[in-house]
Amino acid sequence: MKARDIMTSPVISVPPDVPIREVAALMVAHGFTALPVVDDGRLVAIVTESDLLRSRYGDQDAADTPVREAMSTPVYGVDPGAPVELLARVMVDDRVRCVPVLDGSRLVGVVTRRDLVRVMARADRPTATGGAGELG
Repeated sequence: MKARDIMTSPVISVPPDVPIREVAALMVAHGFTALPVVDDGRLVAIVTESDLLRSRYGDQDAADTPVREAMSTPVYGVDPGAPVELLARVMVDDRVRCVPVLDGSRLVGVVTRRDLVRVMARADRPTATGGAGELG
């Protein structure tokens, strides 16, 4: 199974000049823990809940600060053909919750930890014992 098979697309993203308050509201409204930051169609960063909290939590001025001042860089992504095993390894080893899927420099999707867990939970997925949906 490949990234293209499980990625979320189209992607909800934000430009770098959006205020932190709006990014926080978007995350809460959609249940996201991170959002891609895109400038002219090109992925430039990821902004996470932790990034927002580090941006002087509770400070009124911080809420109006552009997300470019809080976002995480550098950011890397995977090709749509990347195997899900690679995605899982990256998420665990690098402690990230989502991995952008890129076609060149264009953001085409996002794979989250939840997407990978959803694949694990599918009844039609073969298990280690060989039977579809069997446990142990």
